[in-house]
Amino acid sequence: MNCEKEHYGECLSYVSRNEPRQCAFCERDGHFALPRWVPSLEQSGEKVVSSVSIEETDAAVKLCDEHVQPVVNEPTTDKHLVTR
Repeated sequence: MNCEKEHYGECLSYVSRNEPRQCAFCERDGHFALPRWVPSLEQSGEKVVSSVSIEETDAAVKLCDEHVQPVVNEPTTDKHLVTR
């Protein structure tokens, strides 16, 4: 469920974007927005139910097609993620 966090780790928390529609790792357009996963717990009697909702906002981290490839596990021409 958090494959993007597993792949990129905590670096997504510290990305800087010049433009709101720009890729988090380069200057290309970010066409893929990573939603924020919001966990919640609900208690009903002795039961505790854990659920996760997806929050999509304009402030979501965006990735270009090159940088989203490692997350979706599709082959790319470059085997290594390139960040700057």
